[in-house]
Order: sequence, then structure tokens, then C-alpha cells
Amino acid sequence: RVPPLHARVHTPAHVVRSSADPTARIFQAFSPRTDVTMAAMRAPQHSTLTTVASRSSEFSRNTLGNSRVVAGARGRRPVRTGAFTVRAGPASDTVKIEFEIKQKLRYGEQLVVCGNSNKMGRWNPNDGVHLKWSDGDVWKGSVEVPAGGYVEYKLAIKKKHGQPAYWEKRRNRIVQLYEGGTTIVAKGIFGRDVDLKKKDDKMDKNVKVSFNIHRKIMYGHEVCIVGSAKEFGGWNVDRAFPLKWSEGDVWKGEVEMTPGGVAEYKMLTRRIRTGGEIKHEFRRDFKRLVQLYSSGSTVQVTGEFKGLVDIRTKGGSSGKKEEKKEEKKEE
Repeated sequence: RVPPLHARVHTPAHVVRSSADPTARIFQAFSPRTDVTMAAMRAPQHSTLTTVASRSSEFSRNTLGNSRVVAGARGRRPVRTGAFTVRAGPASDTVKIEFEIKQKLRYGEQLVVCGNSNKMGRWNPNDGVHLKWSDGDVWKGSVEVPAGGYVEYKLAIKKKHGQPAYWEKRRNRIVQLYEGGTTIVAKGIFGRDVDLKKKDDKMDKNVKVSFNIHRKIMYGHEVCIVGSAKEFGGWNVDRAFPLKWSEGDVWKGEVEMTPGGVAEYKMLTRRIRTGGEIKHEFRRDFKRLVQLYSSGSTVQVTGEFKGLVDIRTKGGSSGKKEEKKEEKKEE
């Protein structure tokens, strides 16, 4: 007997890692792989409590101790994305996301943004962000979400007369919210790529990405970053970006990248000599990501090889606000 299409979804089980800190924000980490049918691709995918396994060490407890990672509680989630947390700034900090999506619809239909947050309807098209039509068949709308995390979402078309919504046929989208107090513009086409950038940002300055990865390995080996960007070797392990060892078995490196878009990457270890043994942190189809929408900033990636990483901007907006308050007091 063949099971129905919507039931043929296979998700491997992984370990859930959490912190005992009750004040910590809740983040999500995702399974590295999910095999889905075409029927399951149309709507955001359901999952049980699954997440990428993470190793515990003194380094990770010190650097990631204020972040708690759990999987989406029977919610939807993207697939083939990296496990990460994002800077948890002050609770008052929010990030505004403005959508500009081009799509020609029939009379009575409406474009909706649905996501995993309450502001985005918890994947219910009726409670999502309803965009408004403008000239050129561009649908516009905005939503404010708490900083220090990320949201995942998909676009859907609400049909008239109560018919089921039509979901775009692609993986769930992700917006990393590592800089509070900013406005991010998500501009693109329904079912295709959506570009992210800070509002009024000329995108004329490079983005620095700084890595601080903890890994204890044998003498004569090194930790490298390989990824989709040319700075990461374009997935060619021979051209991977090498990190340098520092005290505490922390491997460090910094690279400048062109602003805009998303850089996929993963970590690996290899012998320093050419042609040495190469070991990837996870299976080949597992990829991490970092978004480069904030030009002129430094994005810090700190964490464990084969584990969680924390993403934040160096000298973020929360620190700047505190400095301004101190200056006013002195005056």
C-alpha cells in the first residue's frame, strides 16, 4: 500500500540542545536534510522536535550560554540550512521588514507573507501580513519583529471565495535579524529570489565576516571555510579559506565580501600539506549561511565546529545607543 503524498516526508532525528537560562531568547536550528515530495513542497513543511546535534564544551558554554536552541514545536521549518543563533539584543529592539514583491494576480486575489512568528500569522494565511497592491503589480507591506533571532517565511496567494491559498514552490525563506533598530527591505518576485538590504543603504562598502571557531585537532591540520562565495573557494576545497590557530584551540579569520545576497558555507579540517586528508563537519548536502545585507559592518560568526554558531554584528546598534545616552548625561 502506497502512503498519500503529504505523508511521504522523511526527517532524520537529531539531538536537541537547550540552555537552562529562563530569560534567554528562543532560537531555532534545523535538520540538515529532509526528503520531500512535490506535494509537500507547496506548503511550509511540518516537523517534530528536531535539530542539528551540537557538542558541549567550555568555549560554547561561555560564548553561547545566553542563547537557547530548540526546534520548532511541531511547526514548519526550512531544510538544508545551517544551525545558528543570532545576537539577542535588548528586548526593546525591533527590526522592521518592508516587502516589495512583484506578482500579477487576478481580481479578488491577495498576496500574503506567512511565517513562524506571531506577527506573520504562524503559517496561517488568514493571519499573515497582507500586502497591498501598487503600480506595476508590486505588492507592498511591512512588519516589525523582535531583534536577536531570525524569521522564516513564505509567500502565498489568497484565493477568493475561501479557496485554499497557493504557496510558492520553494524552500522557506530566512531573514537573520542580527542588527536591532534597522529596516530591512525584501524586494523580489513571487517564487523567485528576494534580495535583502538595509533601507537607504547604498551598498557601497564591503561586509567583513569574522570567524571564531573552536576545534581541537591534531598537529599539522587546519580548520577552513568552504562555500559558495569566491572568498570561500566556490565550493572548491583546494581554495577554501583557512583559519589561523589561537589560544584555547580557537581558529580565527576575517574576510571582506561584496554586500548583498547570502553566502552559504560549511567548515572542514584538512592537512596543511596539499593533497591531505579532508573531513567535512557534516554530510555534503548540509550548508550553513550568513546574510550580507548590512554594508560597512563586521558580522561575527562564533561557535563550535560541528555545532551551533552565534551570529552578531561587531559593535552592534545596542552599544551605539548606550554610548549616545552616556554622552547626553555628560552634557
